[in-house]
Amino acid sequence: MPTRHFILLLILTLVFPACSARKPSSAGIASLGETQLAYRTAGKGDPLIMIMGFGGTMDIWSPALIDRLSEHYRVVTFDHSGLGLSESGRQRSSIKGMAEDCLALIRYLNLAKPHILGWSMGGLVAQELAIAHPDETGKLILLGTACDAEPIGSITKKLLKMSTEELLGHFFPPAWTTQNPDAFSRLPQPSIPAQPDSVQMQAEAMVNWPGSCDRIKQIDKQTLVMVGNQDDILPTELSLELTTAIRGAWLIRFNNAKHWFQYQHPERIAAIIHAFLQTEADMLKQQKTPAR
Repeated sequence: MPTRHFILLLILTLVFPACSARKPSSAGIASLGETQLAYRTAGKGDPLIMIMGFGGTMDIWSPALIDRLSEHYRVVTFDHSGLGLSESGRQRSSIKGMAEDCLALIRYLNLAKPHILGWSMGGLVAQELAIAHPDETGKLILLGTACDAEPIGSITKKLLKMSTEELLGHFFPPAWTTQNPDAFSRLPQPSIPAQPDSVQMQAEAMVNWPGSCDRIKQIDKQTLVMVGNQDDILPTELSLELTTAIRGAWLIRFNNAKHWFQYQHPERIAAIIHAFLQTEADMLKQQKTPAR
């Protein structure tokens, strides 16, 4: 494995040191052909499946975010193929392949049109899932992500070369970490650190992703886009581009927030998601030009 991938793995391990995971409401392993996906569910209500970002496992979702969402929804989290408790015999990975894994899990759990939430790389997976399988997915929620392939590939290559200090500087705004000096020590911790080969495959999947800006326009699905207004990994303008591409999409920008804003504002994010999911009005139909 190239040295840069070892560096990224070391950073992920330092930021999220291994320890015992939080006790879930229920957990299991879904046997999906060559892939075994570990998953957890919490709460009751309409299903909401949450797709993790680059190098992360289901353990590192904000506990407060999961707790608040599970008050109203059946929240499903899972480990991507080859990470955490999930296993795979694959030699390569792709964003579309991860979307198909998620679809297989949806079918395995018999989830009826679950709402889809994706963070960062998980947002790419969520887009592919919604584009390919609109009839099997509900509303779409995209956190800190993009539809343009070029910035995704560019930042992935840069992240792999960053030192620990450089990488940590991109997660939270300096002013916020000054006010919250224990921010990193309070982060949720994975039971199993990210495996090097799987991290490398995810990096290659993002670099090779073709983008979705043209294809995402075809979906007829209510969508919520959220971003930190100081995000310098996937900047705000990429969320603006994404919102413009999806007719009728909501856009929420968080002040004094960067790429890891789910850990800064979990209660506010959960409240906004709940309001969005409870909104019955079909904004897409309202925007359609009436027939003459």
